[in-house]
Amino acid sequence: MVTSKGIDGVTLTKNAFPHLFALLDTVVVADDTANHRPHPEPLLLAASRVGVLPENSCYVGDTVHDMQAARAAGMKGIAISWGADSREVLLRESSEYWKP
Repeated sequence: MVTSKGIDGVTLTKNAFPHLFALLDTVVVADDTANHRPHPEPLLLAASRVGVLPENSCYVGDTVHDMQAARAAGMKGIAISWGADSREVLLRESSEYWKP
């Protein structure tokens, strides 16, 4: 998981949903990198931590910045519709997949 939340916000969420976090191989928070989405650094760090190549990875996101970060990292982008950006905007940002 890559999030723009800091460690304090993620810790609160982790305490509320420990079973969800048990399913994750890694969590990259805003404090982990100097650059943030749409820069690819957080996505590349997550891929490195779990030992997968970016080109064999995908990133699920709900914003234009998520899709731009996936593209910049060399990953497939999967757009989901619960964010502020519309389907048209997300697809225009080169998301290969769409989940309403």
